[in-house]
Amino acid sequence: MNHLKFIKELKIEIDRIFVNNLESNNVEIKKDKSFVTKIDLEIDKAVKTIAKKYLDFNYYSEESSERDFLKPLLIVDPIDGTKGLVKQNGEYCVSVGYWAEDSWGWLYYPDEKIEIHSNDSTENIHEHTHGLVSRSDYERGLFADETLEMVPMGSIAKKLGYLAQGKCRFVYSKTNKNVWDIFAGTVICQRKGLYLYNKNGKINSYKKYYEGPLLWCAEKDFDELRELINEF
Repeated sequence: MNHLKFIKELKIEIDRIFVNNLESNNVEIKKDKSFVTKIDLEIDKAVKTIAKKYLDFNYYSEESSERDFLKPLLIVDPIDGTKGLVKQNGEYCVSVGYWAEDSWGWLYYPDEKIEIHSNDSTENIHEHTHGLVSRSDYERGLFADETLEMVPMGSIAKKLGYLAQGKCRFVYSKTNKNVWDIFAGTVICQRKGLYLYNKNGKINSYKKYYEGPLLWCAEKDFDELRELINEF
């Protein structure tokens, strides 16, 4: 499959970018006060360049001025959790998804050399009871009144990867999300029977922007979690 060749070549290039730039990674602050680094921009360029060899696509990325929201659509966050990259705490990942008749998602943790693909058929048993939430929101005290165990972690994409791997029971976001933050992880989770919900129930469509609160969990857990989570 062409997209698997694309991912294989992209992974090699991402590893090269990290080796060449991690010690001298320039950091800038964007208009929205978020970070962008040289690594973000180089990965964004690499995704677009390599994809042209293998895919028919429009491009929608956090770090690109090209944002044509038309299928087939390559949806990219070169580094989700750039703050974690700057702090070097491991709470970041590359998020690449393809929205088409046969959609797929790919997450890559460069520091751990771990990749998660929506084609992975491994079944994961979810025995954990805790959920993963935003580290910044947690530190602001937004989860102080919750009765469920909420564990803070940076990068919504990496949190969704952990959910797909069976490392938590649910992922909960009180804040709004752009599609590039969550697309790849949501597609991967869906293949595992883990779905995205808002207050109105399951979300079955994709759009540029999602208003919080948002919850990812197994269908069988949704009603219980909705009753237990404040503001949901």
